[in-house]
Amino acid sequence: MTKDTTRDGNLKKHGNKISSTQSIPPINIPPVGVSNVVPPVMSHTSNRVKRPQVVFGINVKVVTGCGNMYIQLNWYKGKLNELFAFLGKSGGCAICQSEALTRSISLGLRSGVSIDDYIEQNLSIRCPNPVFFPKDKEVLSCPDAIAKTLRKYGNMTTEQVIQFIVELSSENDNYAVDSGVSGNIQTTDSAEEEYAMKEIKRLMSERENCEID
Repeated sequence: MTKDTTRDGNLKKHGNKISSTQSIPPINIPPVGVSNVVPPVMSHTSNRVKRPQVVFGINVKVVTGCGNMYIQLNWYKGKLNELFAFLGKSGGCAICQSEALTRSISLGLRSGVSIDDYIEQNLSIRCPNPVFFPKDKEVLSCPDAIAKTLRKYGNMTTEQVIQFIVELSSENDNYAVDSGVSGNIQTTDSAEEEYAMKEIKRLMSERENCEID
């Protein structure tokens, strides 16, 4: 009796006029370093902080090559929670790109992404219309303006923001500082400043009761 192994892996026996065929199933061996374990699917909203109905923050004016940009930064639970950017001009690619960028940053901030990561990725991006003067306020593009604003104000705590707002109230009307934090606060009376501080703290304590998705 002889044995013959065919190309398709079938074993045939010859002799005594008896033959049988048996298929050998293929063995799937994963490549080295590749696991067959499928990771569980996680919800993209599982760790995201919900945006409350009421937040507070500051508005920063920055001069860019596309016009004046107004960057709104809002805080919640001691951290920067979201930001928006508005350009003085209406329409155009710069506006929609800035909106897309700030929406993405806001989503990342609520999901735990570090502010420093956004600063590193957007700082010094250049566009065809940079603003080089004055030197200490040069803006190379709209993303660069957003990154520099985040670098200057983004890591402030809630208490620092409140103190910053109170300090603004002691300045003259049409206040402008550094890269353009603007306000229109006319009161300088200490009693009114104390009242403003109490109102801000009251809003902070109440906003958790009116959270929305």
